[in-house]
Amino acid sequence: MYWLWGVMIAYGVVMYVLSPRARTPGQFYAALDRSGREVGLGLLVGSVAITWLFAKSITNAANLGADFGIVGAEILSATTISGTMVLGLAPIFVLHRVDSAGPWAFHLAFWPAVAIGVAHAAGWSPQWLVIGEGTYGSLLGVNVAVTALVVAGFFVGALLDRR
Repeated sequence: MYWLWGVMIAYGVVMYVLSPRARTPGQFYAALDRSGREVGLGLLVGSVAITWLFAKSITNAANLGADFGIVGAEILSATTISGTMVLGLAPIFVLHRVDSAGPWAFHLAFWPAVAIGVAHAAGWSPQWLVIGEGTYGSLLGVNVAVTALVVAGFFVGALLDRR
């Protein structure tokens, strides 16, 4: 099974070598290389493949936890931080064509999501965020709030980057 680590390392090196190099934040967020060309389909497919593997590993962890007696919201606590972090990346990828988006847009979208994920995993999320009455009401409420916060943070960051 150790050979899988080698495959993942090789995959990372290949993706790094094939990734376009940007000189400016605008090129980076628009996924353009130094000469202004857009990222090719092959690189996008490779990126989607690793994203799918990451999502599948979370599903597998949840299924194994359910099969071996860890059932309910507790199994989601391991994915809470990474899940909210991914929500922080959403506006960065979805809104990457916003011309003024730069470092502030990234940081004001990403880091609040990570911080809130850590706080929720530690049990520090307020009760008023709970949506519904089920076991996952708190997680749902946090994710809805984080989504709104990171989109707002991205646009505030884009305004700061414009200056």
